[in-house]
Amino acid sequence: MTILYHIDTRAGLTYVVWDGVVAAEQYIAHVKRLLADPGWPPARGLHLSDLRSASLDSTIDRAVLEKAVGMFAEHPKISTVKTAIVAHAAFHKAILYEHLISPVEPSVIVFHNLDTACLWLGTDLAAATRELNSLRARAREAGFL
Repeated sequence: MTILYHIDTRAGLTYVVWDGVVAAEQYIAHVKRLLADPGWPPARGLHLSDLRSASLDSTIDRAVLEKAVGMFAEHPKISTVKTAIVAHAAFHKAILYEHLISPVEPSVIVFHNLDTACLWLGTDLAAATRELNSLRARAREAGFL
């Protein structure tokens, strides 16, 4: 039902958690928030999206993914971003997103496991687990679910 993110400037990494049923409206709102954030992307350009506790509503279709890609394409630093997406139920839509954004030239890879995603990003698995769990707990405590 929500997407929350936190930019760790020290690590140069943006952590993102998708939690609950997420619809197109929430996804596009998240993209707009992220693009408006002057701290994004952080200096190292690393981005870790965790979709493991999310279920994507049917409104997140190819057209919505193309819209998001178009929005990201306008960001002047998008080609410096290295994104790891960890997805379970949303794996096929994440792969479609990876395919659609590839011409824009950020590095995007979809993973089944957080440990492999962290290895590819060159970031600490324990720190990523703590941060993602914290974001997920914040979403649930705030009553987003």
